[in-house]
Amino acid sequence: MISEDNIELTVFIATTAEKKRKNSIRDAIKSVLSQVGVKLVIIINGNKFDASLRTELESHPNIECHYLSLGNFPEALRYARKIVDTDYFSFLDDDDELIDDSIKKRIGAIKESKAIDVVIGNGYRKNTSNEKSLMLNDVQVKMFNKDPLISLFEKRGNWLASCSGVFRSSSIGQEYFDDYAKYAEWSYLAVKIACDKNLRLVNSPCFIINETGGSLSHSFEYYEGQYHYLFKLLEMNLPSKIHNIIEAKKIDMEHQLAVLCMEEGKWSKAWRYHLLSLSRFYGFKRYVLSTRHFLVNKVKTLI
Repeated sequence: MISEDNIELTVFIATTAEKKRKNSIRDAIKSVLSQVGVKLVIIINGNKFDASLRTELESHPNIECHYLSLGNFPEALRYARKIVDTDYFSFLDDDDELIDDSIKKRIGAIKESKAIDVVIGNGYRKNTSNEKSLMLNDVQVKMFNKDPLISLFEKRGNWLASCSGVFRSSSIGQEYFDDYAKYAEWSYLAVKIACDKNLRLVNSPCFIINETGGSLSHSFEYYEGQYHYLFKLLEMNLPSKIHNIIEAKKIDMEHQLAVLCMEEGKWSKAWRYHLLSLSRFYGFKRYVLSTRHFLVNKVKTLI
């Protein structure tokens, strides 16, 4: 059974608990249970779970296990926030790992001042060839320390991965998770907390993000979700410089979606996104010559 003595932080892992994820889930669990002062809560999300793996997780003496039938990742995050009963909370994807003592480091940093709402850790990305690189290099660290909000819109500026944040429960309430952008959950949360919360960076490796093939981030749904996320950002009271960056990103995303739709034979959508990308001067000068490419490929489908 989980002992509540000296528990300061809850780590949440939301997982489909499919058979193919068995080994990675076990590695993720091991990395959490090696931390000090931590409670692990696993949320089995949806009906794709492997029955034997679900039984293993539910019967584990050091895991609190919950089941949600929705199969919706941001809804699992919402549920997680609702059941937080510790001073701090954090998250971990089921194919990533925490580095030893990384929670202790971040809790130490957040305890330095009650004014600190979120502590962000640096970490590694590991590709399929087992090559590791830091998520935030020296330039990105400097950008974060200068202005966390502006840094999010620089090249490779995103600093909030699922496993990088330690959140103060009294500061980061339910409202931050009730309002979400599907397929851009962490990016949207990063913008919101950068606008109105005090952040601190622990610039030492705290986690390993294992990049695997067949990622959701390569799907059409992912890119369309990213596109709709940009509209949510435009509704926020952000500096005009950032609004201009978002408008340009929206146009680039319209072109990207048009190409993806063309490749999948979804011509109605392809033309709609292409024409949208041409409707502003930035997009017209950038993508008008692509019209010929769309026309040629359309003609090929008719021959």
